[in-house]
Amino acid sequence: LIFTNSFPQETELILSIENMEDECGNISGVIEYRFLYYVPQPFDVVVNEIMADPTPVVDLPEHEYVEIKNTTEFDIDLTGWKLKIGDNSDEFPSYTLDSSSYLILCDHGEGSNFDSYGNVIEIPYSYITDGGKSIEILDKEGVIIDSINFTKDWYQDPEKEDGGWSLERI
Repeated sequence: LIFTNSFPQETELILSIENMEDECGNISGVIEYRFLYYVPQPFDVVVNEIMADPTPVVDLPEHEYVEIKNTTEFDIDLTGWKLKIGDNSDEFPSYTLDSSSYLILCDHGEGSNFDSYGNVIEIPYSYITDGGKSIEILDKEGVIIDSINFTKDWYQDPEKEDGGWSLERI
């Protein structure tokens, strides 16, 4: 289908199909498909939590992870998006992040360790250094949706700097 006008954003639309005929001459009734067109903007999906140094264990799995949050009231398709940590980036698998929900991103083979904490996808990524690193979320066009540079100074507690505690963005 080719449309002459752009869809308005954040507006529910209805695609209506009727009188469609198949090769045997069967004619369809009215078929309606409701949809919402929304193009994600910077900060619609943000890095919410980082586990850079999981050892020693303090109530969480002994694995690094990044948690992201959809800050909008719209579901966002992450297919083709990228998680960039330092100089390395990896593509998200096909996944739709529901409105106002969280998603834990962990390395391959570690997803079962996080199932009890919420939605999880495994994505290969370079390790997060304990001392800090830049983390970016890029959409499928390469637009930076969120970017954060963290350091272990964010803990503001020498005991927590030794590991086992996540950094939560407030």
